[in-house]
Amino acid sequence: MLRRLIFWLDAQLCHRSGVFAFSNDPDCVLRMQVGKAPHEVALPGCRIGAGDPVLLLHFWNEHLPPIPLEGPTVIWAAHFGRRLKRSFYTAARYMASDSRLAQLRAVGGALALLSANELSGSVQLMQRLGLP
Repeated sequence: MLRRLIFWLDAQLCHRSGVFAFSNDPDCVLRMQVGKAPHEVALPGCRIGAGDPVLLLHFWNEHLPPIPLEGPTVIWAAHFGRRLKRSFYTAARYMASDSRLAQLRAVGGALALLSANELSGSVQLMQRLGLP
């Protein structure tokens, strides 16, 4: 019963905020939301203005591989990494095929577990996943 309530609440929140599934692949761990940049962002060779249309990526919690009781393992991380990389490729193909997304200025998302600090390894991880 609680599980159904959580799924219903998630569906309501997604509907209200415009978060949508772009793939029916059960291994896809991302969803999308068209939004506006909350503030100006300077990127190499490009400036995103506050209010510019952007695409936000969200983790699709129901599709994330469950963490083992003993905690995340190397096998779990490899499995999650494969799903995430496949999800990024699927997202890129979807973006290229949907003309409604042509006006977007940037793609982003909140990854609370990663740091922008070049020494943290997060920058290298994002580059390996195909992000600048």
